Amino acid sequence: SPDGTKVDIFGGFSAPSNPAIAPDGTLYVSEYGPHDIVKADGRTGARLGVVVQGILATQLAFTTDGTLLAGDFDAGSVVAIDPATGGVTTLVSGFPQPQALTVSPGADGDIYIGDQADKAIYRVTRAAVSAADLTVGRPAITDHGPEAGLGITVRVGNAAGRNDPVGV
Repeated sequence: SPDGTKVDIFGGFSAPSNPAIAPDGTLYVSEYGPHDIVKADGRTGARLGVVVQGILATQLAFTTDGTLLAGDFDAGSVVAIDPATGGVTTLVSGFPQPQALTVSPGADGDIYIGDQADKAIYRVTRAAVSAADLTVGRPAITDHGPEAGLGITVRVGNAAGRNDPVGV
């Protein structure tokens, strides 16, 4: 193109979505058809293998420590994935339709989850939770309603009309 922009096309994926780049430059992609998360070379697009099978990931994001997070639509949860081993740990569950996921930059690494059915954004505060608590799905969630001026609503317990969702 006249401005020097180059577009590379990476093929060989099955209904790819939600690309995320790891700190080391590896590309991670959710494949909708087989419900896999795969990794590829971030420069060439060469497929490097399946990391996890059986997760319908609606969004992928990396934490500040390099952990891969995935919103699992079918399970209504957010899981942490060890990119090296493919080990999966549920961080928080009980969402009807987790659609979006991002991690705040910096040391706190708060996780923001958008749920389409609840029409809400949830903030999961990881900095206040020990690693042992995270592995059993007990994140610390602070209720900041619209009155807090944050532009987000975080619901706790069954405020969203659900019966005691785990960790929410």
